[in-house]
Amino acid sequence: MTEKLIIEPLEWLDNYPRIREQAINAMQTYYNPKNETVAEIVDKFRKLLEQFMQTYFNSKAALKSLIGNYGNRLKEVGVSTEIASEFEKILNLYDMYNNNHAKHHKDVADYDVEYILYETFNIIRLLLQIEDNGDK
Repeated sequence: MTEKLIIEPLEWLDNYPRIREQAINAMQTYYNPKNETVAEIVDKFRKLLEQFMQTYFNSKAALKSLIGNYGNRLKEVGVSTEIASEFEKILNLYDMYNNNHAKHHKDVADYDVEYILYETFNIIRLLLQIEDNGDK
């Protein structure tokens, strides 16, 4: 699972060198936190996802504003309405979690970090699969 959710997107991010560099940095921080708090690590993944989405959708909007673009994109390429809607909900919850715990309040639980890591790459992975299939 780790290879599919993390290694493949890192390979696919070759077309996004700045984002790929950020992803590698976030992963290195996750595996070797040094002086970073878990909230700072989670926020790195949020920034990574936000900047990927901004690049992918060619927008400067905040992550929250790009949630609809994500769901619409999935529906455009034939992802079922149910799955596209579910991913929109997950992305909305991801954004709310980051705002409520990492970005503003710094009260992230240690066990939340791995979930955020996987969810970040899962969201990116789906868009990269669409792009890889020539649907961008």
